[in-house]
Amino acid sequence: MAISVQWFDPEQTIVYQHLTPGITYTDMFVNTTCLYDMVQSKPHTVNVITELDCTIAELLSVGVFQFLQQANPLVAPNTGRIMVVGETFAGQTLMPVARLLAPHITRRVCFHDSVVDAVYALELMRVQPVVLSAV
Repeated sequence: MAISVQWFDPEQTIVYQHLTPGITYTDMFVNTTCLYDMVQSKPHTVNVITELDCTIAELLSVGVFQFLQQANPLVAPNTGRIMVVGETFAGQTLMPVARLLAPHITRRVCFHDSVVDAVYALELMRVQPVVLSAV
């Protein structure tokens, strides 16, 4: 499987998912189900760090936009921010289309250059919480 999912921290407040080359639509579906179960199993907010080692072109070729539409209801209510690492420029370029298809997911997304930057941003948000808009 071209996606791995695991707890990032001992407190289980962050899930780390890593997408690698060779990703398939099935990988995305299985990963999302696993991610949903992990997040929903906790009584507190759980943030997600998604590291992309695959390219946006690969994600597009396996139908990421179609997947986002179907996965929109598979976001646990206690999901916090989704920190995307890698392919930052391409991801930001495609975000307006993704927002139309899956606003419940994409309103949570932030882009970062590294996992360290994403963790730092989450720590800052913990100290100064950000309210997610209802858009």
